[in-house]
Amino acid sequence: MGKYVDDKDAPPPLMTRLRPWLWGFTFFFVFCLTGVELGLDSHILHQHGNDASNYPSLEFKNIIGLILFTCIATLLYVVSHPWSGARMSLFWSFVFAVFWGTSAGVLNRVVPFEAHNCGADPSHFAPGWRPWQHQCEELVTLQAFAWTLWAVFLFKFIAFCCEVFRFGVKPRPPPFYRHKMFDTV
Repeated sequence: MGKYVDDKDAPPPLMTRLRPWLWGFTFFFVFCLTGVELGLDSHILHQHGNDASNYPSLEFKNIIGLILFTCIATLLYVVSHPWSGARMSLFWSFVFAVFWGTSAGVLNRVVPFEAHNCGADPSHFAPGWRPWQHQCEELVTLQAFAWTLWAVFLFKFIAFCCEVFRFGVKPRPPPFYRHKMFDTV
């Protein structure tokens, strides 16, 4: 006889007990990352305004606007997620993975600064980016947090897929042309 008389007396498995804490930590982590991203993005927007001539390229100005929108939408999702189901969270995780991936990818392509060349000679950069060299660390950090949020939402999407959809081996169906009347085997 086992330790527990009935299965209902047994404590739930470890993963069942840890799941709410892991999801809570994940949402808190996303909230913190998004807050930092919103701060960096709003600092850039506040410094340079809404005039396109204040930015090195129109594409960069537009991606800063997309990041602002994505930050606000992500914060609204994180705050309202307790009232949404797993399927709705699956949908929003996919949407935000796409938005953060797009933002990070465009920043990666447009911004010439990287972590190792922030102190480089200004002549290494295009003339439009030379006045922005003093914000090199800020732009690299903006891109890094965008990539991090993309990765977190991608993992959340995969986790929600596993949570919502049951993956397993299905029983083998009987052959199509097999009938009990003709089955002699």
